[in-house]
Amino acid sequence: METLMASYSNLHAKSSHPYEFPYEKEGHSYICRLFTALVFIFILVAILDKTANIVLRPNYPSVFVISATVSSFKLYQTPRTYSSRFEYVGHLASAFNITFSVQNPNSHMAISYDDIYTSVKYSYGLVQGCASLPAFKQENRDRTSVLLSREDDHELMPGSFDKIAKGLKENDGMLEFKVRFEAKIRFSRLMWFPRKMEASCYGVKIRFPNDTEMTGLGGIMVPPTSCDVQLSRL
Repeated sequence: METLMASYSNLHAKSSHPYEFPYEKEGHSYICRLFTALVFIFILVAILDKTANIVLRPNYPSVFVISATVSSFKLYQTPRTYSSRFEYVGHLASAFNITFSVQNPNSHMAISYDDIYTSVKYSYGLVQGCASLPAFKQENRDRTSVLLSREDDHELMPGSFDKIAKGLKENDGMLEFKVRFEAKIRFSRLMWFPRKMEASCYGVKIRFPNDTEMTGLGGIMVPPTSCDVQLSRL
């Protein structure tokens, strides 16, 4: 009887534990090894990136706005009903022609530029939406002129219409814009480490005829404007 009870107890103890499949352990082990490998690769890439920048010391590209003209610039309003409320919405129709000068200051490596976008702002409102420009490459100490020529007609952010109109009247027809030049760049000796370049060009002043319709031509009123260039990892 005691032998029978012992056998029953052993059988009950075995059945109370779930069966552990071997492939579940193997799956968990594979995930752990994969995660460890990814972390190692990430750390290795970061170390190589830091070492390459210390050894090669790549210099940031230099960006300037060397000319800016406007062949069309017209503010107008259109009526709109929003939530049973009647209001006027400000619009701007414009045509900007901006020439950038981009210089590679490095004497030992070329720079490739891709995914290039530009925009024009007045105060905090967008005047010209993002425009795409063709890719290009610069050799050592090379300088390239990049032309933005774009027509745009879009709705302004709330308050931007009044700010632009006020600026035209108070500043004798002169407006001060912020121009932005963005690109994905690669240094020739660091091709596996692309960077995002953001060049912010402040104080691009353009004078317009101060007429009642706020239309007409404008041109840059300052010497070439140097842009603040920042690079970040992608």
